[in-house]
Amino acid sequence: MFAFMPGRKGQMFLIAAVVIVAVLVVLGFSMSSPASVEQENVMKSTLESEIFDNVLNEFNATMDMSANAPGNITANIVDFAGFARTEMSGRAMSLDTLFVGTVANQTLKALRVTTFNSLGSPINASLEVNGQTGSNSSVANNDFWATTFDMKPGDTYLMNVTYNIPGGAATKYTIQITTKKKQDTYTGFFYVALAGASASHVSQYQKYITLS
Repeated sequence: MFAFMPGRKGQMFLIAAVVIVAVLVVLGFSMSSPASVEQENVMKSTLESEIFDNVLNEFNATMDMSANAPGNITANIVDFAGFARTEMSGRAMSLDTLFVGTVANQTLKALRVTTFNSLGSPINASLEVNGQTGSNSSVANNDFWATTFDMKPGDTYLMNVTYNIPGGAATKYTIQITTKKKQDTYTGFFYVALAGASASHVSQYQKYITLS
């Protein structure tokens, strides 16, 4: 059971506010202007982009706000991903997410890696870091897979993440994992895709924080 963050209700209001404004602007645009369908689609695409940016900002805020409780970072991000997916579905948009969260624990000298799949179907996933490998032939949709690798505190590692949906081509990402000798760190990799009525919006990035 994942923990609910105190700011979850605020996140709901932020997303809902953007969506409401988007709907009102599009309706007003349609009723007051003889603009072409193409112009209206451009407007809708722009508003969808704003909603998408808001979702990305909330993912980042969730990670930052969870830094003082490292054990909850991944759970809170997964929780928000599910919440956002439900909100977008209710507005005829689909949200797909792949998240890879890595805790570099300097005491245990270990990289604890959690791969969360919310891409709409099971995936075949594999990880490789510093000659160590791990794989899972079926990470279910809206489920996660956790594994651990050895590491030397203070070193920097490149972790390769490879996955494919059954019958599909493999996709590979490389994530830089920075560790510290006297502090734990957390690296989150996000692949987020929002499909709306007018366009698809995709972002992939990683975010790094030092844990207290």
